[in-house]
Amino acid sequence: EIVSEPGQAVLGMPMRFQPILRILDTGGAVVNGSHHNVTLSIVGGVGCTAISGSPVVEAYQGIATFTDIAITGYSGTVLCKFNFSMDQPPAFVVSSDFTIAF
Repeated sequence: EIVSEPGQAVLGMPMRFQPILRILDTGGAVVNGSHHNVTLSIVGGVGCTAISGSPVVEAYQGIATFTDIAITGYSGTVLCKFNFSMDQPPAFVVSSDFTIAF
């Protein structure tokens, strides 16, 4: 579950709103013992949209916090996709779309 949606992105600068996710069990409770990796990727955009920063973070107590993600490719409207390594095939969630400013 996405707790803090990514957004207010300026090309090449860290996003003002960095994503925070909670890893939940099938009953909707936070998996406090979860220390799994969460991988961020960019979907959409124009050109070769790329990211800088740490696109893989380890969840701590079921919370995955990204702190330094910046969009470094071409601008446009994008989504962030978050893959959770604990499932095979990996489970994922997708953020709301946001626009990258110049």
